[in-house]
Amino acid sequence: ARSGKTDCVQLLLQQGLEADEATKRGETPLFIAACRDRVNVVEALLAYNVNCNVERTDGTNVLEAALANGATK
Repeated sequence: ARSGKTDCVQLLLQQGLEADEATKRGETPLFIAACRDRVNVVEALLAYNVNCNVERTDGTNVLEAALANGATK
């Protein structure tokens, strides 16, 4: 998700990657991709029905985090 390599993310998802697993801060791959403006990765994750209603440990949701990090798309 960090690198923005959609083909790698899709392959991992097909192989059973737990896409809703979060870091200690509560950031899922969706959080990471959205905060880095990786639109193709966000779309790939959403196509696999990842949870888009998660919040980080500080209470920030995906949209708030993406906007705070300068995401434009």
